[in-house]
Amino acid sequence: MTQKKWLDLSIFALAVFLFFALKTGLNFVWEVAALPTPGFFEGFPFSLPDVIVFIIMVVAVVWVRSLSSVQTFGQEVILELSKVTWPERKETMLGTGVVLVMLSIASVLLFLMDSLWGTLTKGILER
Repeated sequence: MTQKKWLDLSIFALAVFLFFALKTGLNFVWEVAALPTPGFFEGFPFSLPDVIVFIIMVVAVVWVRSLSSVQTFGQEVILELSKVTWPERKETMLGTGVVLVMLSIASVLLFLMDSLWGTLTKGILER
């Protein structure tokens, strides 16, 4: 993929995320405020707040894509990410194994300390 396609995909993914977040928020506010909904929306699978948020997001995406500073920043981010050395599968699996072993050891130690502390506390409180 070219840098432009990656940048457009990133903007689109962010817009989809923001669409659902804003849609949920606006629907909540619409219901709490008991705002009226026009009658012609009753047969449709979407509501007036959904349409409002969709229009806002389309305008925002077009506006963001037109900003040269966003284009420059996005191209710089993509260029820097292309320089990253990603770990190989073997290294990732080994690191995951180490984390799981250490997590298991820490869990057992915390369980033992909690059991000991509970037993001591119970012994002191029963006296």
